[in-house]
Amino acid sequence: MNLATAAGTEAEADALLRAGRLRDAAAAYRQVLVALERDCPHEIDRLAGVRHRLAWSLLRTGRSAEALALYERYRTPFDHHTWRMLGDLYAEAGRLAEAEHCYQTLLAWVTEQVIAQYASMIVLARVIHGGLTGGTRLVVLAPLRERLHRRGALWRRRSLGLPMLWSLLATVYERRGEHARAVACRESFRRYWAWYAGADHPSVLALGANDGGASHA
Repeated sequence: MNLATAAGTEAEADALLRAGRLRDAAAAYRQVLVALERDCPHEIDRLAGVRHRLAWSLLRTGRSAEALALYERYRTPFDHHTWRMLGDLYAEAGRLAEAEHCYQTLLAWVTEQVIAQYASMIVLARVIHGGLTGGTRLVVLAPLRERLHRRGALWRRRSLGLPMLWSLLATVYERRGEHARAVACRESFRRYWAWYAGADHPSVLALGANDGGASHA
């Protein structure tokens, strides 16, 4: 299969996926993946996209073992979606140590991303402050202000990965009987939502009530 044929087969696979013909779509995506790996292995994003659509087709047809094998083969270079899916599939298969490793790897990555965004925000804020105190006109600083707002939104959005991973890890630890570690993850989850939504938000109060009930059980 040449690249032109691969592009046509990929389009056909996408059409099959939209039509709900998942087994046919999976077969087509496999052909595309073989061609892309052979002829353009440098197209990392395209390869990842085909793999994710193939895995989704496999999962929707009950072939989780095949999806797991696919993701195990392509866990490098790092792709956060691949590691999340690996964690979920390992957890489903009862391979809890491997699930923990995937979730902890993701947690470290998300933490680094959040810290990097925050540091960038501090630098921008200091530049804007210096400009204001130095008499720079507001119109000149407006692009920097807009960039600061965008990075702030991205920082807050990326931080949402933290509670998700704490919750997943808590479930893994509970299944392994490591209750202290599960409680620590649940508490990190609760504290995050108290910061994000406010301590008086109904969801935060409900989390506290649930924790209290569990501790008295």
